[in-house]
Parts: sequence; structure tokens; C-alpha cells
Amino acid sequence: MLAELLDEATLNALRATGLRETSGALLIVQTDGGPDEAERAIEVLGRTATSLRSSADPAETAALLTARRQALPAIERLGRPLIEDIAVPRSRLAEAVREIGVIAARHDVPICTLAHAGDGNVHPIIVAGRPGEPIPAAATRAADEIFALALRLGGTVTGEHGVGVLKRAWLERELGPANHGLQRQLKALFDPYGILNPGKA
Repeated sequence: MLAELLDEATLNALRATGLRETSGALLIVQTDGGPDEAERAIEVLGRTATSLRSSADPAETAALLTARRQALPAIERLGRPLIEDIAVPRSRLAEAVREIGVIAARHDVPICTLAHAGDGNVHPIIVAGRPGEPIPAAATRAADEIFALALRLGGTVTGEHGVGVLKRAWLERELGPANHGLQRQLKALFDPYGILNPGKA
């Protein structure tokens, strides 16, 4: 089953592509387990959704999935995307998406949030100025608050994309000094000269 969430900022970015969703968020669910699975998904989503549409029409399905694939190019048209990912328990996913919107407003930084809702993997994409310009301090502060949010909700500061550079300072906060030290020892064992992905965590 595929479950993809697009927040209001992402939907606004996608309007230029012809998407006409007007809700605060869009959850696209595609089932592959037959009619029973689809009916169960409709039943569960119908309890809280403000609007619910289902379709077996291949053209309509393809249009929605195309909109999801066009999300990143649509966001890139707004400015340089600082693509991040966190993961939170699925029960806290809606809270995470709402709070990311609050963080965006507090720092006056556009943040478009996509999520793989089935596993709680959240991609808050911060629009961080224009390409070639320094990343604005407000964007970095917003990213720090997003990482803190992930840990507060019982999640992790990294999902699919690894730690890299921006999240190095957050790794020890999440793991604790003992686990972080163990990871460093393992890295040194397999990379004693520090030549594998230098400068990264």
C-alpha cells in the first residue's frame, strides 16, 4: 500500500501544474491488496477526512501520482530546496506536519512538507533562498527546530537521507554519547585512515 501526504504549502506550489486541491493537506492512498483492502482504507480514512474520493480509473490515479512526482520540481521553482527528512511514529505524523507549518511561520521561511505516511518518514523541504546565495540563518534555525521536533515526538532526525553535514550536531543528541562513541569506533575500524566519505557523519 502506498500512502503519500502533501501539505498545504506543497499543494500551493503544485497549483501551477494544474492541481486543483483546495484542502489543507492531501493524502494519496493506493492499495494493491484487492477490493477488501481498498474498502478498509476508505472506511478508516472516512472517519476523519474532510473530503474523500476513491477511484479505480487508471487515468485519475495516474494524474494524482504524477502530481506527487511533480512536487519537488514545483518546490524548486520557489527557490533552492534544502531537502531534509525526519521520521516520527505514525501516530504523531499529523502533529509533526502541523508543527512544521508553525515553525515555517515563526521563521518566515517557506517549508513544503511531503511524507511517506505509511512509515512516518517526513520530508520538510525548506526553501532556502536562491541558488548560489548563502543559506539564510532563518532557514538553519527552522531546520534545527524541525530536528528537535522529531526527537520530541519520539522519532529520529534522519530517515532515508542519512546524517550528512547539517545533522551532525543532532546525531549525538539522538544517540547519546555512549552509542555515538560506539559508532565512531566502528567507523574507525573499517576506515582507519578516514578516507570514506570524509567530513560527513
